[in-house]
Amino acid sequence: MENQIVFNATEISKPGFQAFVEFTPGAVAIFDRNMRHLACSDGWLGEDHVRAIKREEVIGRNYYDVFPEVKAARKDWCEVYQKTLSGESINRIADVFVRDDGEIHWINWKTKPWYDTSGEVGGIVIYSEIITEVHELRRYFEIMNDMLCVANTKGYYTSVNSEFERVLAYTEAELLSRPIYNFVHPEDVEKSKAAMGALSHGVAVTNFSNRLLSKRGEVVWVGWSAVGGPQTQVI
Repeated sequence: MENQIVFNATEISKPGFQAFVEFTPGAVAIFDRNMRHLACSDGWLGEDHVRAIKREEVIGRNYYDVFPEVKAARKDWCEVYQKTLSGESINRIADVFVRDDGEIHWINWKTKPWYDTSGEVGGIVIYSEIITEVHELRRYFEIMNDMLCVANTKGYYTSVNSEFERVLAYTEAELLSRPIYNFVHPEDVEKSKAAMGALSHGVAVTNFSNRLLSKRGEVVWVGWSAVGGPQTQVI
């Protein structure tokens, strides 16, 4: 059974609880059974959510009063919230939301019921994450005719485009599940590791070339440039 979220309803309005939720990472909000905001994180008010709003505009107010476009444009979300109030946890990955002004947001979200100390559903918790930039990057990846990838400093690909798959004849799953150096010609492994080391310390690498090995056994010469950094751990 999924772990239940249990709150003491009388504690939610107290400063200590409010501060705890306020600094919770990401966009999180807690609602009562009438969909009134009881508490929310900073992320719910700012860049992590669909628009920047102030805390005094939210606490105590109904969700649909704060976000009227949801009721008009996303009746399916309204149904989700009702199902959650009945005890169901629901999530969506890469859901699209179009605001009244035409701005498009791609969102990962999850809803979970919370229970009071008597065991009754007291309301719902909504978690959401704006992934528009990531989604647009993925679209950019797929329309490019060049081989594009993202890697981490541990030596694994974390994302590759379809051209990368086509040239090396490996699926994305195969490429992401094995160390990068498994796909590098043995004679080029050491210099490739040196380049990755420079990238992990924030040094840009340009006009680098090495040989990759395709699933078909072919040797593929590639020339590439990359940037990375110790803070992001992404290349």
